[in-house]
This record gives sequence, C-alpha cells and structure tokens, in this order.
Amino acid sequence: MGFSREELAEKFLRTYVKPFTAKDMKKVLNTLGFSASLEDAEDFLCSSPNVLELEDGRFVTHAGAFTGEIFSIVPTAKEAEQGVFVPGDRCMPFVETDRISSTLRFYVKGKKVPSKVGVFDSDDATFTVTKAENSDHLGMQLHVQCVNKGSRALLFSWDMVSVCGYMYDPFWAVEVAAGKTANSTIDLDT
Repeated sequence: MGFSREELAEKFLRTYVKPFTAKDMKKVLNTLGFSASLEDAEDFLCSSPNVLELEDGRFVTHAGAFTGEIFSIVPTAKEAEQGVFVPGDRCMPFVETDRISSTLRFYVKGKKVPSKVGVFDSDDATFTVTKAENSDHLGMQLHVQCVNKGSRALLFSWDMVSVCGYMYDPFWAVEVAAGKTANSTIDLDT
C-alpha cells in the first residue's frame, strides 16, 4: 500500500528529528511532487501543529524536540491522595496535537506505570475506557466496557464530548441488561 504525497509530507513532520529550514522543507515538498515556493514552505510549516519555530529561521518537529527526552511530572495532591496519575493536558505541549494522552507511557524508577484509560463509577454502573487508539483508516477510537450494577436495563450513550481539546459528537449508545457487562467501541469523527 502506497502513501499519498500529503501523507508523506505529514509523515516527515511527525518523524524528522533534526532542525531544518523552510528551504529544506521546500526541497522535501518539491521532491514529493508539490510545486512549492519558499513562501509556500514557510506557510506550510507555520500552519502545522507538529512544528516548532526556532530562532534564525530554523524549525524542529515535535519528534525532534521531545523524542527520547525525559520529563519530570509531579502528581497533584489529589492524585497522590488517591494513588492515581491523570496525564490530561499537562503532557500535551510535548506531543503531537492529535495524540491521545492515554497512549503515552510513564515510568517511575525505570518501571512502566500500569494504566487504565478512564473509569467512571457510580452505584448503578461503571463505564471504563479500556483503550484509546488512532487508526489511519478509522480515526480515533475508544474501546469501552459498560457494567450495569443495577436491577434494570441501562442505556449508555455519549453526546458532544471533548477529547484532547477537540469536540466530537459520536453516534454511540449501548443497552446493557441488569447485572450484565457489554464491551463496545466508540468511533470519534470530527
């Protein structure tokens, strides 16, 4: 399966790790078959959420700025009290804008911190996001588990949600019988 020119240009901006100039980007775009001027290359770079502008006309991708780097994150008092860590948006300045924070890995003293994407619990039901992923073909997907702890059927549904600062209106609902569990997938489209 081949990649389109647009996908290859985007792949460059997601993976290239060395600083570069707009002139370098123009060469990349021209090599990919785009008829791009220096101004076009500068506009392309300045409009990309995956690029940071450095001094003296140079640019670097998020991958170039943050790959392999270690960041110290201190849990909030509430997180420490509950024994949890919620990445949320405090990690987002360092990763690609469409990256789901739950796909990041965290380590304490060299050991990976186990993760649960999200648990929403009440007396009647538990809703757990067990996995979040970006698919090239299907977009963002959330794999969920819905547990009905009550004595009557429940309808789980979502309407207008915000994920990583983007608003979604997923057409999703699942009915779960009393005392039963259902696994489902929510497709998020912008």
